[in-house]
Amino acid sequence: MGFLSGFNLNSDHRTTVDGLRAIAVFPVILFHAGSPLFVGGYLGVDIFFVISGYVIARTLLKDMAHERFSILRFYEKRARRLLPALILVVLASFIPAWLWMMPDQLKNFARSIVATAFFGSNFFFWWDADYFSESLHLKPLFHTWSLAVEEQFYVFFPLLLWVIYGKGRRMWLTLTLIGVASLCLAQLISTRFAAAGFYLFPTRAWELVVGALLAVAEQKFGGRPTTTTLSRVMPVVGMALIVGSIVQFNGATPHPGILTVAPVSGAALLIWYPGGRDPVSRLLASAPIVGLGLISYSLYLWHQPLFAFARLYSINEVEWPTYAALIALAVVLSYLSWRFVEQPFRKPGLVSPPTVWTASASALVSLIAVGYTGYAMNGFPGRRPPIEVAAGYLNSAGQDCFRHNCIVGDPVPPTIALVGDSHAAALATSLDRALKGSGKSALVLATGDVLVKSFPNFYYRADEWNDILSKQKAQIFEPQIETVILAGRFTLRIENTAFDNGEGGIEGLDATFVGRSEQEKQTFTQSIIDGIQDLEQRGKKIILVYPVPEVGWVVPATLQKMSMRQIRDGLTTSYDVYKTRNWRVFEIFDKFVSADGDIIAVRPDLVLCNTFVKDRCATNQASDVFYHDDDHLSVKGTDLVVRQLMDEVKARWGDFPSSGNREFVGALK
Repeated sequence: MGFLSGFNLNSDHRTTVDGLRAIAVFPVILFHAGSPLFVGGYLGVDIFFVISGYVIARTLLKDMAHERFSILRFYEKRARRLLPALILVVLASFIPAWLWMMPDQLKNFARSIVATAFFGSNFFFWWDADYFSESLHLKPLFHTWSLAVEEQFYVFFPLLLWVIYGKGRRMWLTLTLIGVASLCLAQLISTRFAAAGFYLFPTRAWELVVGALLAVAEQKFGGRPTTTTLSRVMPVVGMALIVGSIVQFNGATPHPGILTVAPVSGAALLIWYPGGRDPVSRLLASAPIVGLGLISYSLYLWHQPLFAFARLYSINEVEWPTYAALIALAVVLSYLSWRFVEQPFRKPGLVSPPTVWTASASALVSLIAVGYTGYAMNGFPGRRPPIEVAAGYLNSAGQDCFRHNCIVGDPVPPTIALVGDSHAAALATSLDRALKGSGKSALVLATGDVLVKSFPNFYYRADEWNDILSKQKAQIFEPQIETVILAGRFTLRIENTAFDNGEGGIEGLDATFVGRSEQEKQTFTQSIIDGIQDLEQRGKKIILVYPVPEVGWVVPATLQKMSMRQIRDGLTTSYDVYKTRNWRVFEIFDKFVSADGDIIAVRPDLVLCNTFVKDRCATNQASDVFYHDDDHLSVKGTDLVVRQLMDEVKARWGDFPSSGNREFVGALK
């Protein structure tokens, strides 16, 4: 039995429910570890919600049946159950956070501590980012959103059940109506506002209500079926529904909603039909599975901080042997916290009710104070070396101009258009400063598709998108626009592959950006040529910004990790890899550029590659960090590129041409 000898497996607690907890927690853990076999592993949280609804309602109904219900006693028991392990994990997480996090990361972590202490972290992470966002997997406490949902359930459900208890059909009808309304809302919201549907209590309530209805039915019928054929078949059906859903669901599945009824029903079947002789029931009642189920709460709490801090510390992607070791460590820590923290606090004889209230209030206030201090002190930047602070405070250049028309430079009608995608938008801040005082301005159109046909747009309906593109193209072709600067990450669209620097840095990209067909690849290549020729035919002067060297690592985070490890070498990538990766764009652009024509070449590689380090492309020089992420330049980086651009314009044309017509009514339409 090993460590399982510490468990009381013969208690009146239903062992199959504890076994189901183990089945719920491990898919979540493996999903957070990035397992391709558990792309729907997040459904483990839905199973937890069904279990919680059942257990809470069962406890409340038993108390009400014996006329011993007390709302204060209920909250005391919840505090005993949830707070000790949660507070331990939060405090333990603060140690590596202090040692390894950058100021902005620690500041955000401090905010999440406050949100967790106020039982509102589901709102915090809803506002912060999408659940499937890569950035959230670097946040040690983001998994506490599900605890917040349960805690919000505790606010209203005991009083609701007390009001409707003993009302017969009204109790059934009330809970059923709430569940159906919540499910309908979930279906509506999740298909339109996915993050809100995922995180918020109103769209999750139905899963908890399903568990509560099981408890109501159990009390009404005096138990659950034990000898019927269904009791031998339904556990297998329930497990099949759960496993099938975990395999089939992914980040694109509307969830929670109608499709989520499948895994929720599976969990309900496993709860309703008690352990029998079928393989599933025997599995759920086995000692190892029950033991893991008993520590599942601590296991859920511990795994995410361990994963997050491993990712924060590791320069390259965390690999499976490391994840396996972290999962094993999480099991050990979970057993220890269950045995020496959770269990003692659950026993009224060891910890009195007044002590529970005092300790809980003091601990929560302390967490709020710690979190607020970390936030107010901006993450204590004095902890870190200058290079780390500089990297941590980087902002994306030109972000206000991405997908939003804007004018940079002097407050005059624009004669220049900066056109492209987010790489064009990144140049806007530096171009704005370069044009100040020159009597010129530039219109920034960084929607990605104005002149060059890109992939389908995911932000607008097709008719809206076509209308936007038509208006923007008309703006570029107006006579007042004399010069067009074309910049974009064209190689990504042509090659249809994420960047791999060959040295361990592999870019993570959503599938919508890679893997397109050969036909689409050729169409996009031709559209670049057609777009430049359109500008030539209209007599525009053209500045072609060649590809920015991709990195493969998120530069600020990687520089921080290198500094933590006392690695003093700068972060660089191979110049040869850059040239091999981008040869098709070079071939296209080179056909248009000439020594004395109206098309100028701007080469970011000439300022970033083979300059600071021989045969390498630099990402920083001392504390000057040139990148915001793994492919977008920071303001420090765009300053270098725009300086080259202005030098090329001066050498070729003397200055940007100025239109004689100073009116430009279409600039911001």
